[in-house]
Amino acid sequence: MICAHCGHEADGGKYCINCGSPLDGNKKEKPLEDLIVNVVGEEESAPSLEAQQSVIQDTTATNSQDQTKTETNKKDFSDKLANIFVNFGHFFMTLIKKPSMAKKANHNDIYSAIITIVAFSLFIALSTFLPVAFYSRSNWFMPGPSIFYGFIAPLVILSILFIGFASLTFAAIKISKMDLTYLGVIGKYGAYLLPYVLIYIAGSLLALGQMPLLPVIFLSIGVLGPIFAVPALILFEREGSGFDKIYTLLGLYFVELLLIILFSNSLFGRIINDLFYFLP
Repeated sequence: MICAHCGHEADGGKYCINCGSPLDGNKKEKPLEDLIVNVVGEEESAPSLEAQQSVIQDTTATNSQDQTKTETNKKDFSDKLANIFVNFGHFFMTLIKKPSMAKKANHNDIYSAIITIVAFSLFIALSTFLPVAFYSRSNWFMPGPSIFYGFIAPLVILSILFIGFASLTFAAIKISKMDLTYLGVIGKYGAYLLPYVLIYIAGSLLALGQMPLLPVIFLSIGVLGPIFAVPALILFEREGSGFDKIYTLLGLYFVELLLIILFSNSLFGRIINDLFYFLP
């Protein structure tokens, strides 16, 4: 160890044997090589610019993939929606040309059947709402009908009723032990329903002309057909090994009428009464 005061080289100890200065103050400093190595090591441990750019590129690529996936999902939804309406167009035109083709409807026609049911409910709701609305405008002392209770509520209730009739038909199918699925019955119900939709629309148009008898006939057929004719057409379409179909159909009619009565005695009684306003 070299004394910092006099430069004498001492073998050891706490004090220099030449000048008596303490040797503890002679601290060894780190070599320059060690400092360089430490600095280089710190630089190497820090992420390089290329690595940072790579992370940014990966993040950008991930965001682009997410955006592309979202756009693809939107496009797929649009394509599916377009296919549904294209299939409904084919469904509509086929049954207009030949209504008996309804017997070939199946679960693949479920969307077209639902569109038909909702459209029929819409036409009936409009046919009961618009005359009252126009009449109330021509008579200042008569309040206008509520949009909710006069149009939206009937639309929803009628859709539920038609789905209920189709569901009861499916129950009758199971009692008769016929090989049909629930979606298949809904598809057939919508297919057989379509001609009655057109009959009802024709009756509504004839009613605008204030004809005495034909509107009542057409409207009656249009409303009663989905209740009585459509379930019978579906039930007798195939052979079944279960309960006798005649008794099953009579039971089905009883339950359907009971369902209508229950609805007519509920808060929606006025809606049902308006629906059958043209009947004596």
